[in-house]
Amino acid sequence: MEKIIIRPFEEKDTNFIINSWLKNYKFSSRFAQSITAKVYYANHEPIVKNLINRCAPYSLVATLEDSPRVILGYIVFQPTGPSHILHYVYVKCPFRGNGICSELIKEAQIDKHCFIYTHLTSVVAEYVEDNPDILYNPYLI
Repeated sequence: MEKIIIRPFEEKDTNFIINSWLKNYKFSSRFAQSITAKVYYANHEPIVKNLINRCAPYSLVATLEDSPRVILGYIVFQPTGPSHILHYVYVKCPFRGNGICSELIKEAQIDKHCFIYTHLTSVVAEYVEDNPDILYNPYLI
């Protein structure tokens, strides 16, 4: 595999992040699965856009070094003192299991044992199970 780099978010990443976040969350969250597609996309897209705009100075994107426009994954978060707020982390399916998510979390300087998250997915649920220092707070969106 080519070398993977982590770079700051750029405005041209916005459409990919919006589309992948909305689709991934719709199918990996029990909350979102229970909402009709029409209602979900109409109401959650503005939330995602707002979070991307608010977190743009901090967000990071994983790409291939030789193809920086090919996005492999991203992390949208806010540094808030001792516990960062993790809004969303995503890695494309073919690249999962290669440490990209861990590298994004490390580059964001998020303590993977103590953070706040706003979007609960099946993957996050498995990770945070039985960890009292990881807090789910969807009201921080």
